[in-house]
Amino acid sequence: MPTYRYLLCDLLTDQRLATLPLSGVKFDRRLCRRGSLNGGFEATTRATVSAAKLLKAYAGRSALWVYRDNVLWWGGIPWTVQAGQGARGGVKVQVTAATFDSYAHRRQLYADKSYTGVDQGVIIPDLWRTIQTDPRGDIGMVAADQPTGVLRDRVYLASEHAWVGELVENMGDVIDGPEHTVDVFTDSTGARVKSLRVGQHLGSTTPRIVFQRAVRGGGRVVEWTDTADAVGGGTTFQTRGDAPNGNVGEDTQPLTSDRVYRLDLLGDGWPLLDQSADYPGVIEKTTLDGYAQGMADQFGGSMPTQGYTVEVGNTGWNPNRLGEAVRLKLSDLWHDQVADTAVRPVGCEVTPGERGQAEQVKLLLGED
Repeated sequence: MPTYRYLLCDLLTDQRLATLPLSGVKFDRRLCRRGSLNGGFEATTRATVSAAKLLKAYAGRSALWVYRDNVLWWGGIPWTVQAGQGARGGVKVQVTAATFDSYAHRRQLYADKSYTGVDQGVIIPDLWRTIQTDPRGDIGMVAADQPTGVLRDRVYLASEHAWVGELVENMGDVIDGPEHTVDVFTDSTGARVKSLRVGQHLGSTTPRIVFQRAVRGGGRVVEWTDTADAVGGGTTFQTRGDAPNGNVGEDTQPLTSDRVYRLDLLGDGWPLLDQSADYPGVIEKTTLDGYAQGMADQFGGSMPTQGYTVEVGNTGWNPNRLGEAVRLKLSDLWHDQVADTAVRPVGCEVTPGERGQAEQVKLLLGED
């Protein structure tokens, strides 16, 4: 069984503070969205109480690194730490953390930013570099330009108090929007690295790792689920922004996009099912139209959700390979014949093994 270690460090300097005896841990990582971690421990000795006090004192200003054996699998910021003690027993500590991209959701732009005909794979890293210009806001995120070939026009005003994390995610929601994630790893010197990765389509489309249903040991598919969720899908889509500037005393309505219809689904017998979304700060109709089209492309009809719990073993798979295709070979009652397909994990949910419970790694699949 692989061994997990949980290292607490200062967020700005990465100076080691403590090794945490976490248990009951669950964490996840996802492309284009923040991942999370939950866990805790009972402090019953002077050493564990000291670690608990450090964790609480450094909530919001520390980095929590998760090692699987000697490989970094997760990194993020502990945002909430709760300590308490009942009538008997030690001090119980619970921590809730989020991946490093959550930092951008706690930072606003202090100055206007304007981009005209700039690649979206340049805009996102530039936003990150902007919030790290002040050394007090530099968490060490490596944010290099990574052009995707898609140019954008964007104007962000400081007066809008926009959260940078939302700006990044919103750009990914528009049609032909980019994907992004934060990879964590150790470099050749052993230093821990947090690196922003941006691309039109992250990961290789050629599978290099195989997970099978029939085998034992590493690379085995333990269980799977396949869900169709029509609640999250639709056949018509519209987005709403801010109201345009009007005359004093004039009643103005929020700007809206054209309604986008999924004619292919409606022609196939689907009823009208409406979906909408708000994008505060957007005052350009063309931008809202792009968001509406992006929603239609992503959330049309019934939303398929597939999850495969696998035994990673020594296959070499780790969360930095999200977006990279893997090969699944399944043979059971649901699959009428041996299914041998390439699928694309866009998220993972991990439960480290402990006290006789096996490690679980669930791969969440997206569109190819």
